[in-house]
Amino acid sequence: MADKKEFDVMIIGSGPAGLSSAIYTCRKNLETLVIGKELGGQIAYATNIENYPGIHKISGMDLMNSFHKQAISFGAKIVYEEVSKIKKQK
Repeated sequence: MADKKEFDVMIIGSGPAGLSSAIYTCRKNLETLVIGKELGGQIAYATNIENYPGIHKISGMDLMNSFHKQAISFGAKIVYEEVSKIKKQK
């Protein structure tokens, strides 16, 4: 990331857990950045998901596109890059 900006929350992982977390942190008005290698993680490769509450049948990628759209609508910033190192600072 070329631009340096402060965020209240930085989430590593753009799968279901990461995007769900982003939705909740954004709803609490926390400036949120999600960093992930690609949208969806492992679930994006599922052709049919039939055990997700409230949805009869959906592909993994369609479900993750829905998560992505909702996270963005609440204000999450999402960057698709691989995290290779985390360095603690003050």
